[in-house]
Amino acid sequence: MKKALLAVALLSTLGMAATQAMAEDYTPGHASFQWAGSVPAQTDSGNNYFIVGAGSTTDFNNGQLVFANTNKGVQLTNSSTMSFKVVKHDSASGNKNYDPAVDTQPLGYTATLTDLEVGINGFMSQDGAEAFYVSVDGVNKNVNESITKAADSNTTNLKIVKGQGTNTLQAADNVVVQAVLAIAPTEA
Repeated sequence: MKKALLAVALLSTLGMAATQAMAEDYTPGHASFQWAGSVPAQTDSGNNYFIVGAGSTTDFNNGQLVFANTNKGVQLTNSSTMSFKVVKHDSASGNKNYDPAVDTQPLGYTATLTDLEVGINGFMSQDGAEAFYVSVDGVNKNVNESITKAADSNTTNLKIVKGQGTNTLQAADNVVVQAVLAIAPTEA
């Protein structure tokens, strides 16, 4: 019993000494980890079209925001580009899911930005939306503004850019920006 107590006391002393040595040599750092998900709107093949990624686009639910934190505050410096297009569903193929080998006919469409929400540390709000814009093909759009695309040039590129409003972001904030577009083909 005395040997066990002596061993515990010795290990405790060594552990405290190791912790003190580490505390003196290192300043604690911080690392941020985030998992986020969004359930996408269903595109029903009964509507005879699909909204699909164009080119080597970032997945619609995995865009990245890049911030700088300087003496002027936290500012958005870049974001991933997400690209999409609308293609006609080739119902003759018998496949109800999108098949890039057969669902290739581009369709013209209109797209309307119906919602822009900003989440900071898990709280979603439209209040922060003035701090960001959705850039559609390089043109900043507000909620309820639309674009029209012809079939021969039907790829749309989306980015999140700095808005006109001020933001209240601070170091270690977790930020999610969600844009919702209503997309409807303009041809059969």
